[in-house]
Amino acid sequence: LPTSRFNDVIRTGDGYYLAQAIGDLGYNHFLGRPTSLHNGPGLSQAVDTWNTLNEEKRLLVRLLAIRCNVRLEDFLPADVLNEEAKHE
Repeated sequence: LPTSRFNDVIRTGDGYYLAQAIGDLGYNHFLGRPTSLHNGPGLSQAVDTWNTLNEEKRLLVRLLAIRCNVRLEDFLPADVLNEEAKHE
C-alpha cells in the first residue's frame, strides 16, 4: 500500500506491519501491531476517507490489502466495510 513515505506496507503472519521506505530494498521500518479499534480521530479519519471512495477505488484498496496481507478490519469497523454489501 504505497504512501508518500513508503513504497509498500506488509503484514507479517503474526500480525505486525512492516514498511519499505522509498528507495530502500527491504522492509526495514517496523510499524507495529494494531490495537483493537477505539473511537478517536484516527478512526474517524479512516472512516471518512473510506466513505469518500467510489466502488472501484474501494475494490482497489481491498485488492491491495489482500496482496499485502493487510487486514482492513485492523483499521476500519466491520459494519463500515460491509456497508456496500447491504446495497447489492
